[in-house]
Amino acid sequence: MNTWSCKKPLVALAALSLTACEGGQGNTPIIAQAPMASGAVTLVAPSGYCIDTRSLTEKFALMARCDVLSPQAPPQNVPLAVITASIAPAAPDAPLPTAAQAETADSIARTYDPESAPGRVTFHADGQSPSPDLLPEHWRAAARIGEYFASLALYMPKGSKAAGPQGRAILNSVIDAAQSQPAND
Repeated sequence: MNTWSCKKPLVALAALSLTACEGGQGNTPIIAQAPMASGAVTLVAPSGYCIDTRSLTEKFALMARCDVLSPQAPPQNVPLAVITASIAPAAPDAPLPTAAQAETADSIARTYDPESAPGRVTFHADGQSPSPDLLPEHWRAAARIGEYFASLALYMPKGSKAAGPQGRAILNSVIDAAQSQPAND
């Protein structure tokens, strides 16, 4: 699996829901956390964001602001954004992909502002946006979660505070929460 690939149709669908449902007209079943990889990884949405259950598979999930996905959710004071998470098995000795390696993915033209910490790397990326409503500039992250690699992307519309350091913080919160969850063996 290409660690940097994503399911563009799902991202585009979420992008459309961001613009069409910003006022809370969406009606998507949402949850705050979900098991992935047969329970070996627990994905936890960042505060104010929810997992779109229609997108959820063993290897992929899409997250957005809860109030965008569901009219029953209270308004959220977090940046408008679409977050994707992809999970793939990792060999025990496999190194974490680097920001520079991400530039080999079809949708990434350039990476910059990398930050590495044990078990993770986050960086800005420029490339093809999954929707005309989202900026080509976005955040990416890769992390080791147990015996798996997680690849995360955060896409945002123009003017979103997620374009700045808050975007990296959002992805780091997803990684922190997933790394702290016990696996369901």
